Amino acid sequence: MIGINHSRKAVSSSVLHSAADLKEKYLVIYKQVFQDGVKAEKSRIMSLLDLATAGPSSEKVAMLGIIQGHTEAELEPQFLAARRMDRESADDIDTPPHVPTTMVATGSGESDGGGEPNKAQLDAFREKIRKIG
Repeated sequence: MIGINHSRKAVSSSVLHSAADLKEKYLVIYKQVFQDGVKAEKSRIMSLLDLATAGPSSEKVAMLGIIQGHTEAELEPQFLAARRMDRESADDIDTPPHVPTTMVATGSGESDGGGEPNKAQLDAFREKIRKIG
């Protein structure tokens, strides 16, 4: 019996020693996998943010993709449609609708044609200011 107890102690100490080694190895592997995951997530987010600069529609697609965990490849059709929408809205901005540029008499604040207010208008304005102040 004494020999069996002695061997059990030897076995249990080697098991404890190997368990400690496994724990150290696990922590090293866990740390490396965690760091790889952080790098991959950062890369995914940065690639989506690069595509978000194309316009407001692209930015919406990128933000939803980041939140929902999608990759650039998964969102490619949505980005193409967003770019098309942004391009069309930019074309609309470049060609504004016709705006009349002639002066229209409104009956208030008109000038004598020289661009300067006449004496009667200045006097009326000064009178309003006096009443306020």
